Amino acid sequence: MPIDFPNTPSVNDTYTVGNKTWIYDGTSWNTYNTTSFSAETLPGTTLKSTITGSSLTSVGTLSSGSVPASLITGATLPASVINSSLTSVGTLGSLTVTGDITVDTSTLKVDSTNNRVGVGTAIPSATLDVEVNSGSSPAVLITNLGTGPSLLVEDETSTDTTPFTIDASGNVGVGMVTPGAKVDVLTSTGTAMRITNTGSGNSFLVEDSATTDTTPFVIDASGNVGIGTTSVTLAKAEVVGSIRAYPAASQDAVVIAGRAGGSSSFAATLTPTTLTASRTLTLPDTTGDLAAFTSARGSNTAWTTFTSTITQLGNVTFSTQVSRYCQIGKLIHWQFSLAVTGTGTLNNAIRINIPQTAQANAIYSNYGTMHVYDASTNTHYTGHAFAYSTTQAAMMLNAGTTYFQTIALANSDIISGHIIYEAA
Repeated sequence: MPIDFPNTPSVNDTYTVGNKTWIYDGTSWNTYNTTSFSAETLPGTTLKSTITGSSLTSVGTLSSGSVPASLITGATLPASVINSSLTSVGTLGSLTVTGDITVDTSTLKVDSTNNRVGVGTAIPSATLDVEVNSGSSPAVLITNLGTGPSLLVEDETSTDTTPFTIDASGNVGVGMVTPGAKVDVLTSTGTAMRITNTGSGNSFLVEDSATTDTTPFVIDASGNVGIGTTSVTLAKAEVVGSIRAYPAASQDAVVIAGRAGGSSSFAATLTPTTLTASRTLTLPDTTGDLAAFTSARGSNTAWTTFTSTITQLGNVTFSTQVSRYCQIGKLIHWQFSLAVTGTGTLNNAIRINIPQTAQANAIYSNYGTMHVYDASTNTHYTGHAFAYSTTQAAMMLNAGTTYFQTIALANSDIISGHIIYEAA
C-alpha cells in the first residue's frame, strides 16, 4: 500500500502508519524501531545519533556501516550501554576492555588489578594460573606441529642462552636451547642436578626393559648404589655381574681408600689366581695402616725378595733360585726354590724361615705345599707346609703325622714350595 509521507519534512521528523514508524534523515524516510534495527533497515552506513544505549540491545555482523560517535567513542562502548542493553556481539574488528573479565565464574578470569589470568580459577595467584579440580584431561595441552620449541622459559629480557626448554621432539633442556638427549642438563656453576628423597623409595632408577627391570641401576633412599640389582642391603655399592677395569698408562684401575686407624675386611677372588709382573694388588690390612687398595697394571714392585734359612738340626747352606713374597693386607704369599749346597742331619725336621712372623695361633696350621728333591736317589717328596713356629715352616708328607725327616739334606737337593699364611 503506498504511504503518503509529508511533503516538506525536517530532519528527524517521524511518521507512523499502523505499527511502523519512519524517521526522516534529510534525504529519505527509514523504518525506525525503539528497541532494535535489522541490517536491511539501516540506512546508508551510519546509525543515527538518536539511537541511545537503551535502544541498542543486539549487534550482529556489520558488513558495512558504523556506530556514530554519539553512541561509541573510539572503540569503547559508553557507560550507558549496560549488561541488560548489550545481549550479544557478532564480529568485532578489535576490542578494548577496561577492568576485569569474568567468563562463567571461573572458566576464565582476567584480574586487571594484579595483571593475572586464571583458567579454572576465579582468583589467579600467578601471572597465568591454571587449575583442574576434576576429570582426567591434561591441565595444559600443547600440540606442536612445527620445528620450534614447544615450551621455552627464559629469565632474561634479551635472548636467554640458558633457558628451560622442551623442543618439538619432546626433549627437555635445562640450561640449554637445543637438548641432545631426552633430558639434557648444562651448567657452568653450582650443582647440575639435585635429588632430595625424604621417603623410602628409590632416589634414582635406570631400567632397560619395557616391563619391570630386575637388573637396573639404582640409588636407593639411603644413597646405596646397586648395579644389576634392585636390593642393596650388604654394602654402599653392590654389583650383580662382572666388573672390569682397564687402567691407562701409569694409572690405577681400581683404588679404594681405607679409613686410617680403623679396621677393614676385604674378600677378593682373583682371575687368574696367579699374580704376575703385569699386575699389582695391594690391600689395607685389618688395622687400617695402609691407606689404599690398588689393583693396577704395573711393574714387579709388589714382590719382595727374601733370603731364608734352612735348618736340619743345624743350619744348612744353600743357594737361592727363587724366593719372593707379596703381602695383601696381612696375608703373605711366598714362593721359593732353594738349592742345597751343604748337609743336614738325618731324623730331624727340615725347617725353613718364613718372610714375616706369623700369627701365634697359626702354629700347626696348613700353610701350603712343599717339595723336597733327593738328588742322591732321584726321589721327589711332596707334602704340606705346616707352621713349625711363628718364624719357621716344615714339611709333613701327605697322610703323615710327623714332620718330614726321612733324609739328610745333601748337595744338589732342592727344597721348593708355595706358602700362604697370616702375618702377626
